[in-house]
Amino acid sequence: MVVEQTCTAILILNYNSADDTMNCIRSIEAHNTAPVKFIVVDNGSTAEAETDRLDRFFAQSGRPYLRLDDSSSPASELSYFTFLASSQNDGYARGNNKGLNLAYGDPSIASILILNSDILFTEDILPTLIDFQQKKSACGFITPLVISRKKEVDHCCARRALTNWDIIRIFALFDRDLFHILSRIFRRQRILLNNPDLINASSFPIDLPSGACMFIDKNIFRNIGSFDPGTFLYYEENILHKRIQAFSRSSYCIPSVRCTHLGAGSTHMIHNRFLQHCNLDSADYYLTHYGKMSFLQRFVWRLTKVAWRLRFRIKEHH
Repeated sequence: MVVEQTCTAILILNYNSADDTMNCIRSIEAHNTAPVKFIVVDNGSTAEAETDRLDRFFAQSGRPYLRLDDSSSPASELSYFTFLASSQNDGYARGNNKGLNLAYGDPSIASILILNSDILFTEDILPTLIDFQQKKSACGFITPLVISRKKEVDHCCARRALTNWDIIRIFALFDRDLFHILSRIFRRQRILLNNPDLINASSFPIDLPSGACMFIDKNIFRNIGSFDPGTFLYYEENILHKRIQAFSRSSYCIPSVRCTHLGAGSTHMIHNRFLQHCNLDSADYYLTHYGKMSFLQRFVWRLTKVAWRLRFRIKEHH
């Protein structure tokens, strides 16, 4: 028996952000008309109450609910709510991959929407994203216009990829905007800052989708190998761009539909040095595996890494 692909899996990674996750789901249910299944992965939240609260939320919803852990072997058809309570924090890429593997096994799922837990739907965006994906050949990731808590455009929803030298300069300057070098780098990257009229376009091509809200056909995501598990946090969108490029596909922003990103829902409690460590390790992984650096770039990057580790007292990862 062949099961028709009829719905979108909405994948939310939760880490110490149960309130945000529940509010995200409530906002989707209040504004969405497309058939969906929710996959929530708790990424080893440090407070046990997090998983208990989410468990009660799903169990009391009146919807079909399936709870799993890392050792579970679920049936191929997921419930309306599927909650995977992972025993450890595997980082953004591996945590999301656990949810993706569940979605890949469900034949009723046709597409996937990756969301941060601190996203709020304010309108019915999924039908527009689905229609665009079905009509646009060679389509990769699609992201709506993302609006910040301050009701401003979050320019991370429409970016050009950074060059190798851009990344090296960012680290060499220790994130300090010396002579406005970083301002110029980030302004070049943000498409809508340079072309504000595009906000009125039906769609326009981008390099990097918003990691907070990005939509893609399930089979395409599976074919490009999901998220690269080599990073813990940061540079995931850069890597996805390279993987999509390798399959001759392009990503797009659809500014006619929008959602709200409250911002930093799961990272604000993490120690700054840990984030600096993740930032450096992920940049190093991206440049080494996807950057195709020249000899000069490799040499300068090696010196920059040493300086960065000394500046933030970061031990080399082995």
